[in-house]
Amino acid sequence: MDTEPSNSRWMVPAGFFFIFMLAGYYIAQDAAGDWKCLAALALGLAFICGISAIRNHQAYFQRVQAETFAIQRDALTETSETLLFKYARSMHPEAVRLLLLHRKKLWMIKRGKGELADTVDWILEEAPIVHVEFCRFFLENSSQSLCMAQRMLAEGSKKFDPEGLVTDREQYAAFLSVLQRSLMATQPWGNQPAQWIPAWDPKSVARAFGIQEEEKEEKETA
Repeated sequence: MDTEPSNSRWMVPAGFFFIFMLAGYYIAQDAAGDWKCLAALALGLAFICGISAIRNHQAYFQRVQAETFAIQRDALTETSETLLFKYARSMHPEAVRLLLLHRKKLWMIKRGKGELADTVDWILEEAPIVHVEFCRFFLENSSQSLCMAQRMLAEGSKKFDPEGLVTDREQYAAFLSVLQRSLMATQPWGNQPAQWIPAWDPKSVARAFGIQEEEKEEKETA
């Protein structure tokens, strides 16, 4: 027997509520004697149907709200990482090994154009508009608990793009999206910037992206 809340479970009693109410009203108006008991019975049934309609209405819409909340939570927690391991269960082991090997690649080398043709720059594999210098600036200006706020970047500034094509705020949004997909940072909340997800912080993220090691190599070279 189906006991799940549904539209019919509150709509049907609601319909009978109005039918019994009208029947009881007209019987009480025109009848006398024993017919009065029939009117009372009709009104009693209307009361029962009304209570049933209210309770089933509440149960049905509470279930709808719970399902909507669950769908929203699933959408927020579904990242590239979770999808990868979800579909990896049906893949050939060798294909999974090659896929995981490819995921180790974080950076790409981009050659400049025009006047910058003799220079190269490091850009993120997952977000090609994000340059390594911006990542370093982002992490240096983040605290142990909070990511750098977007308001620190001037509107329309393209300081961190050597070619002057991508704004700093576009790089900010792209890099923060990478951190969120990697389960390193949360979504921003209101006027507050995103927070680091424990046990991530600027130093550990820098190590994970290889930025700290690159700084050491530059110092040794100097």
